[in-house]
Amino acid sequence: MAADSNRSAPWVVRRLTASWAERCADVSARAIDATGPEDERHGIVAARLRTPDVWKQFFAERTVFGACDQEGTLLGVATVHHAGDIAYLGAHSVVRRRCGIGTALTVARLDEARRWGCPHVVALIAPSNAASAANLTAQGFACIDSGPDGSLRYTRAL
Repeated sequence: MAADSNRSAPWVVRRLTASWAERCADVSARAIDATGPEDERHGIVAARLRTPDVWKQFFAERTVFGACDQEGTLLGVATVHHAGDIAYLGAHSVVRRRCGIGTALTVARLDEARRWGCPHVVALIAPSNAASAANLTAQGFACIDSGPDGSLRYTRAL
């Protein structure tokens, strides 16, 4: 996986298993609380991402990647799944920001989508999430429209 090739980083990206569900919920909650505006921190998506049971469901339906430091502390988490030939990036949360974790998680998910043979990737983000917008744009995504819930839809070809 491309994200693992950065051996000089004080963290590594790895595929996680369901035993990480509680830690994934904790990382999501901390990331949401640190970066989300008030209305998003208390919205339905934020509430779901704080729940270990939702993460257990994600593990059954998606591939989950995490970035861990040398002690095994989870610093970031992100999911990817596919329907047909389209891969969907989701649930991207990072608690140690501005050190490349978000980018590495995105690269790991793009690599997974390539392994699946998906020619297109889609990501939905909150309009206030400037960090995710910058991350996706740097990885070649373009914002193509907004959904009925106000989320912004980014896409790119692989």
